[in-house]
Amino acid sequence: MANYHDIRRLTGLSLSTISKYFNGRTVLPANRAAIEAAAEQLGVRPNANARALRSRRSQRVGVLVPSLGVGFHMAIVAGIEEALRPRGLSVIVRSAGGEHAPDTTTAAEELAATLVDGMFVIPRSIDRGPLAQVGAQGVPLVFIDRPGAPGDNVLLDNRGAVAVGVRHLLDHGHTHLGLLTGDPGIWTMRERLAGARHVLEQREIPSRTVELADSPLTAAGGRQAMAHLLALHPRPTAILAFNYHLTLGALTTLAESGLRAPDDISLVGFDTDDIDTICTPRLTHIIQPVDQIAGHAARLMLARLDNPDQPHQTITIPAALTVGGSVRRLNAAG
Repeated sequence: MANYHDIRRLTGLSLSTISKYFNGRTVLPANRAAIEAAAEQLGVRPNANARALRSRRSQRVGVLVPSLGVGFHMAIVAGIEEALRPRGLSVIVRSAGGEHAPDTTTAAEELAATLVDGMFVIPRSIDRGPLAQVGAQGVPLVFIDRPGAPGDNVLLDNRGAVAVGVRHLLDHGHTHLGLLTGDPGIWTMRERLAGARHVLEQREIPSRTVELADSPLTAAGGRQAMAHLLALHPRPTAILAFNYHLTLGALTTLAESGLRAPDDISLVGFDTDDIDTICTPRLTHIIQPVDQIAGHAARLMLARLDNPDQPHQTITIPAALTVGGSVRRLNAAG
């Protein structure tokens, strides 16, 4: 099927000029004629989106999420919607996850075929080729936590996020640690593990004293991984979970075991503001600044809509640690 790259090959024009034409923006008359001739030769027909955009924008943006059942993803959607509302932009949400849902590429292509002015992509994994083609069709792309993707990007400092939690445990005398590392196939989990390892190497903590437990990024996965760590002899004196669902699973297993934090074992969670206040004592946890992530993503999209040809930007946002009462300070004897 012919695409914008084929038109570029025939006309010698840039992709930005071609996408301007198909998205209703002004191009030189000679360029317009060349594009229309190439499109006719290739059998390319502007879709309903392109025809509508010749007269006006749709005032809608798409948000592609891995799953509608993840609180972090929906909090990002809410933040984007709130930030874009004053500009008169509405939000269409599409899931790429779930047993019967399309994959990321298919869902992205379907969103691009609807009346959207731009697309936010919150991926677990992506196929860069098709998404780059979506971008070449004049649909601005803003990615969240996917460096190197073909568009603007907002990143959490994933290495720094876990590093601050590991430092907190080491500063409290814990050197036998258990890390709930999630799925190693997911970029954010690999980055968080790299951040933990960097701190451990800096502090010269032997790798044999650090227990790693990977699992799916679900509460059930967290429960199973936590059960594995608690069954070790000797068991770690402190646990750090790498995301919200792993933390939730760890808390469930801890409650079922009859052990308590911090008396029996210390625990640092991740992104658990909504359950922090119901834990006794309150949970020490790493904060993922959702409002900042959503706000920066929205600003990148608005800047891209106002100036489609500007260079791609990447914004990295630091995490922070909220200190509760779930980490005990060990004495010199451990």
